[in-house]
Amino acid sequence: MKTSPFITALVLGVASSAAAQAPAGYPSKPVRLIAPFAAGGATDVLTRLVAAELQQDLKQPFVVENRAGAGGNIGMEAIARAAPDGYTLGIGSGATMAVNPTLYKSLPFDTVKDFTPVQILVRVPHVLAVNKDLPPGTMGELIAYAKANPGKLSFGSPGSGTSAHLYGELFKRTVGVDMTHVPYKGGNQMRTDLIGGTLQLAFTTLVDAQKLVLAGQIKGIAIIAQRRVPGLPKLPTFAELGIARFDSENWFGVITGAGVPRDIVLFLNRRIAAIQGRPDYRARLAPTGLEAAQPQTPEEFAQFIAGEENKWGTIVKELGVQVN
Repeated sequence: MKTSPFITALVLGVASSAAAQAPAGYPSKPVRLIAPFAAGGATDVLTRLVAAELQQDLKQPFVVENRAGAGGNIGMEAIARAAPDGYTLGIGSGATMAVNPTLYKSLPFDTVKDFTPVQILVRVPHVLAVNKDLPPGTMGELIAYAKANPGKLSFGSPGSGTSAHLYGELFKRTVGVDMTHVPYKGGNQMRTDLIGGTLQLAFTTLVDAQKLVLAGQIKGIAIIAQRRVPGLPKLPTFAELGIARFDSENWFGVITGAGVPRDIVLFLNRRIAAIQGRPDYRARLAPTGLEAAQPQTPEEFAQFIAGEENKWGTIVKELGVQVN
């Protein structure tokens, strides 16, 4: 994707501003960057890419720490409970910050009070994929097959309450099919079972689906995205197929705990915005299927998160899904 001259100029401007406003002595020691999901998935890939860029820029180690479990809540709690000094950052997402507040009866943190949004990073399309040996190859065939075999198909997710889980439940409700949800502890085993045939269907991130579809290990049916993606150009969007409400992409962004000094938050916000505009960073991002989001201020990012929480809260209540 080409970067417009306006965005390039904006990024260069915030980069020079960031250099001028760097907090004295920050960072002076290693910084933790917590990924609330298991190694190997989209969150982990993105976290390590951003950590490498920040480490190169700021001349301090940015150490990635995977804290998986409970739909991302274990890692999120670790971010919230860390000392508010700017030396613990994390990756928030639509799942952990927009879905979980409604999905879980109680959380050990408050997504508004306990976190400070820093910078949005990417939008993450999801692919509806099926085992390569399953007869259906199109959406129409899949829906017909599912209706002819009620209760015989299972769909996987990296865990109860994740975006993939909710997409599956929404799919069941929208097209009127009966399938069984199989939650996993992360996406790796889910994809292994999807390839092997133990699992018939899954909503998996484009990061993971793209290489498997191209290798013929699974079959792509449709993509949840605003438009078709270059990596899988033949894959139609749900909107193209006339299936409504599947236009909400997941997203990831850098967050930190409440109380972190504002000068550090602004410095990181601008530094990450500068990274997002670099051609080499975008080149490394492209093969993953992730799309860099337009940089936001911390306030804009906070408003975006609030809107996402309202939207997903409505869907979760409608579906009647809840995790104890």
